[in-house]
Amino acid sequence: MVVYPQADGRLYVSRSADPAGRLEVDVLPIAMDDFAQPIQVFDDVTVYQLSPLRLRELARSGRSAVEVLRYLRQIAQAPVPIQVQRTIIAEMAAGSVAAPALTAAMTASPGDVAIALRQDKQLRAYQQRAVEAFCSGPANGVIAMPCGAGKTVVGTAILAALRMPALILAPNEAACAQWKQHLLAWTTLSERDLDVHADEPNKPVAIATYARLVARDRRGQMRRLDSYRQRSFGLVIYDEVHALPARWFRLTAELAGTRKLGLSATLVREDGRAGDVLSLVGPVVFQMQARDLTEAGHLAPVRCFEVRVPLAGRERQDYERGSAADKHRIAAQNACKLEAVEQICARHRGERTLVMGYYTSPLHDLAKRLCAPIIDGRTPAAERLRLYGEFRAGRMPVLIVSRVANVAIDLPAATVAVQISGLFGSRQEEAQRLGRILRPNGKRAVFYSLVSDDTVEVKRAFHRQSYLVEQGYSYEILAIDELYKGGWSLCD
Repeated sequence: MVVYPQADGRLYVSRSADPAGRLEVDVLPIAMDDFAQPIQVFDDVTVYQLSPLRLRELARSGRSAVEVLRYLRQIAQAPVPIQVQRTIIAEMAAGSVAAPALTAAMTASPGDVAIALRQDKQLRAYQQRAVEAFCSGPANGVIAMPCGAGKTVVGTAILAALRMPALILAPNEAACAQWKQHLLAWTTLSERDLDVHADEPNKPVAIATYARLVARDRRGQMRRLDSYRQRSFGLVIYDEVHALPARWFRLTAELAGTRKLGLSATLVREDGRAGDVLSLVGPVVFQMQARDLTEAGHLAPVRCFEVRVPLAGRERQDYERGSAADKHRIAAQNACKLEAVEQICARHRGERTLVMGYYTSPLHDLAKRLCAPIIDGRTPAAERLRLYGEFRAGRMPVLIVSRVANVAIDLPAATVAVQISGLFGSRQEEAQRLGRILRPNGKRAVFYSLVSDDTVEVKRAFHRQSYLVEQGYSYEILAIDELYKGGWSLCD
């Protein structure tokens, strides 16, 4: 392996340049993936980018900047730029500062919980490795795996292995219901062992949403959170842990737990606070890339299209005169997108299709056009669960959802996703929405992102999609005329 370091933090790694392996480094327990993120893959060269997040994780695991720089200098074909050296030293110093707080032993003494995995349930090899990495690693840590890889299964298996009283925090009620279903299906726990609304603190396993736990009563008190602060858990599981740095949700990081586990598919935040996750919970102890799981057949192969939709007439005039916020809203609610969605649904007739968006008004218009049900923030929790169940069972071909279905929703039957609008340039939202169709079911999944041409959406779409490109996906630009003419094939 030969590395060509660049001043901007990119590292060009070539194996063909050193076929004899004379420059391969085996003497240090460090690998390129430990401190850099692959962003492009070619036949002979892989382009990595220095990752501040991974550098901090490496520091927390006991490695030093001296070791990383020594590793790079031994395999680099040019001097390591001073900017790269400074980045490595600064980020690893920041990670080392937080290390004592993450590894300090907790004093709580948990009791045993009568729980075991059912004999008919088998973990995949990488899921077993994730369980072992957490159980044998630091007291606290994060497992990062793409949507569809089975994070809930891994969390359930860890709970069964540790046999500790546990609190599971999830982003929404649907995710809580899924945790309950997994615990009952995969373990020997019964319903009487579960507290699903954080109202019965004496149950061995509690499941609640972040919002419910930090909700205030009429007196302005966080009654549930105060109650659970008095209890020492053996294990606290933070599902979709990237949400934890939010202002109120981060209060739940103060809960006493002998061990803390974070689960996430996308450790990215547009506010730059992704590093807070590591400070609040712990280092990444296991990580899998979507590309590797797709090649192994554990995730569905997916083809991504960006469909450029024209913005014309009165909408174009309003757009040109509008403020920055107006431009985003008008481009997102482009009426031409509704016709494009109809065309896509017609092309995929008979396939289960999810239509997703940020603004609810166009979604309700689509619900009328397509005669399809819609789930948004006003849909009662029980009705949401019913509609999800109907979609999973195949009794409805199209389901329209707002942002409430972005995370922690298991809809394995979906093979087509259509995104008509998003939350500005959120990479996390893009990855989560793509994740809704990654469950393998023998078919190639298709993801469409509708973008109003010649508007601010084009730039924001590029930002959103760049994260997925880093994960090994690719987007094809499709003009609206091609969509209507059908002059392209999903098999190309």
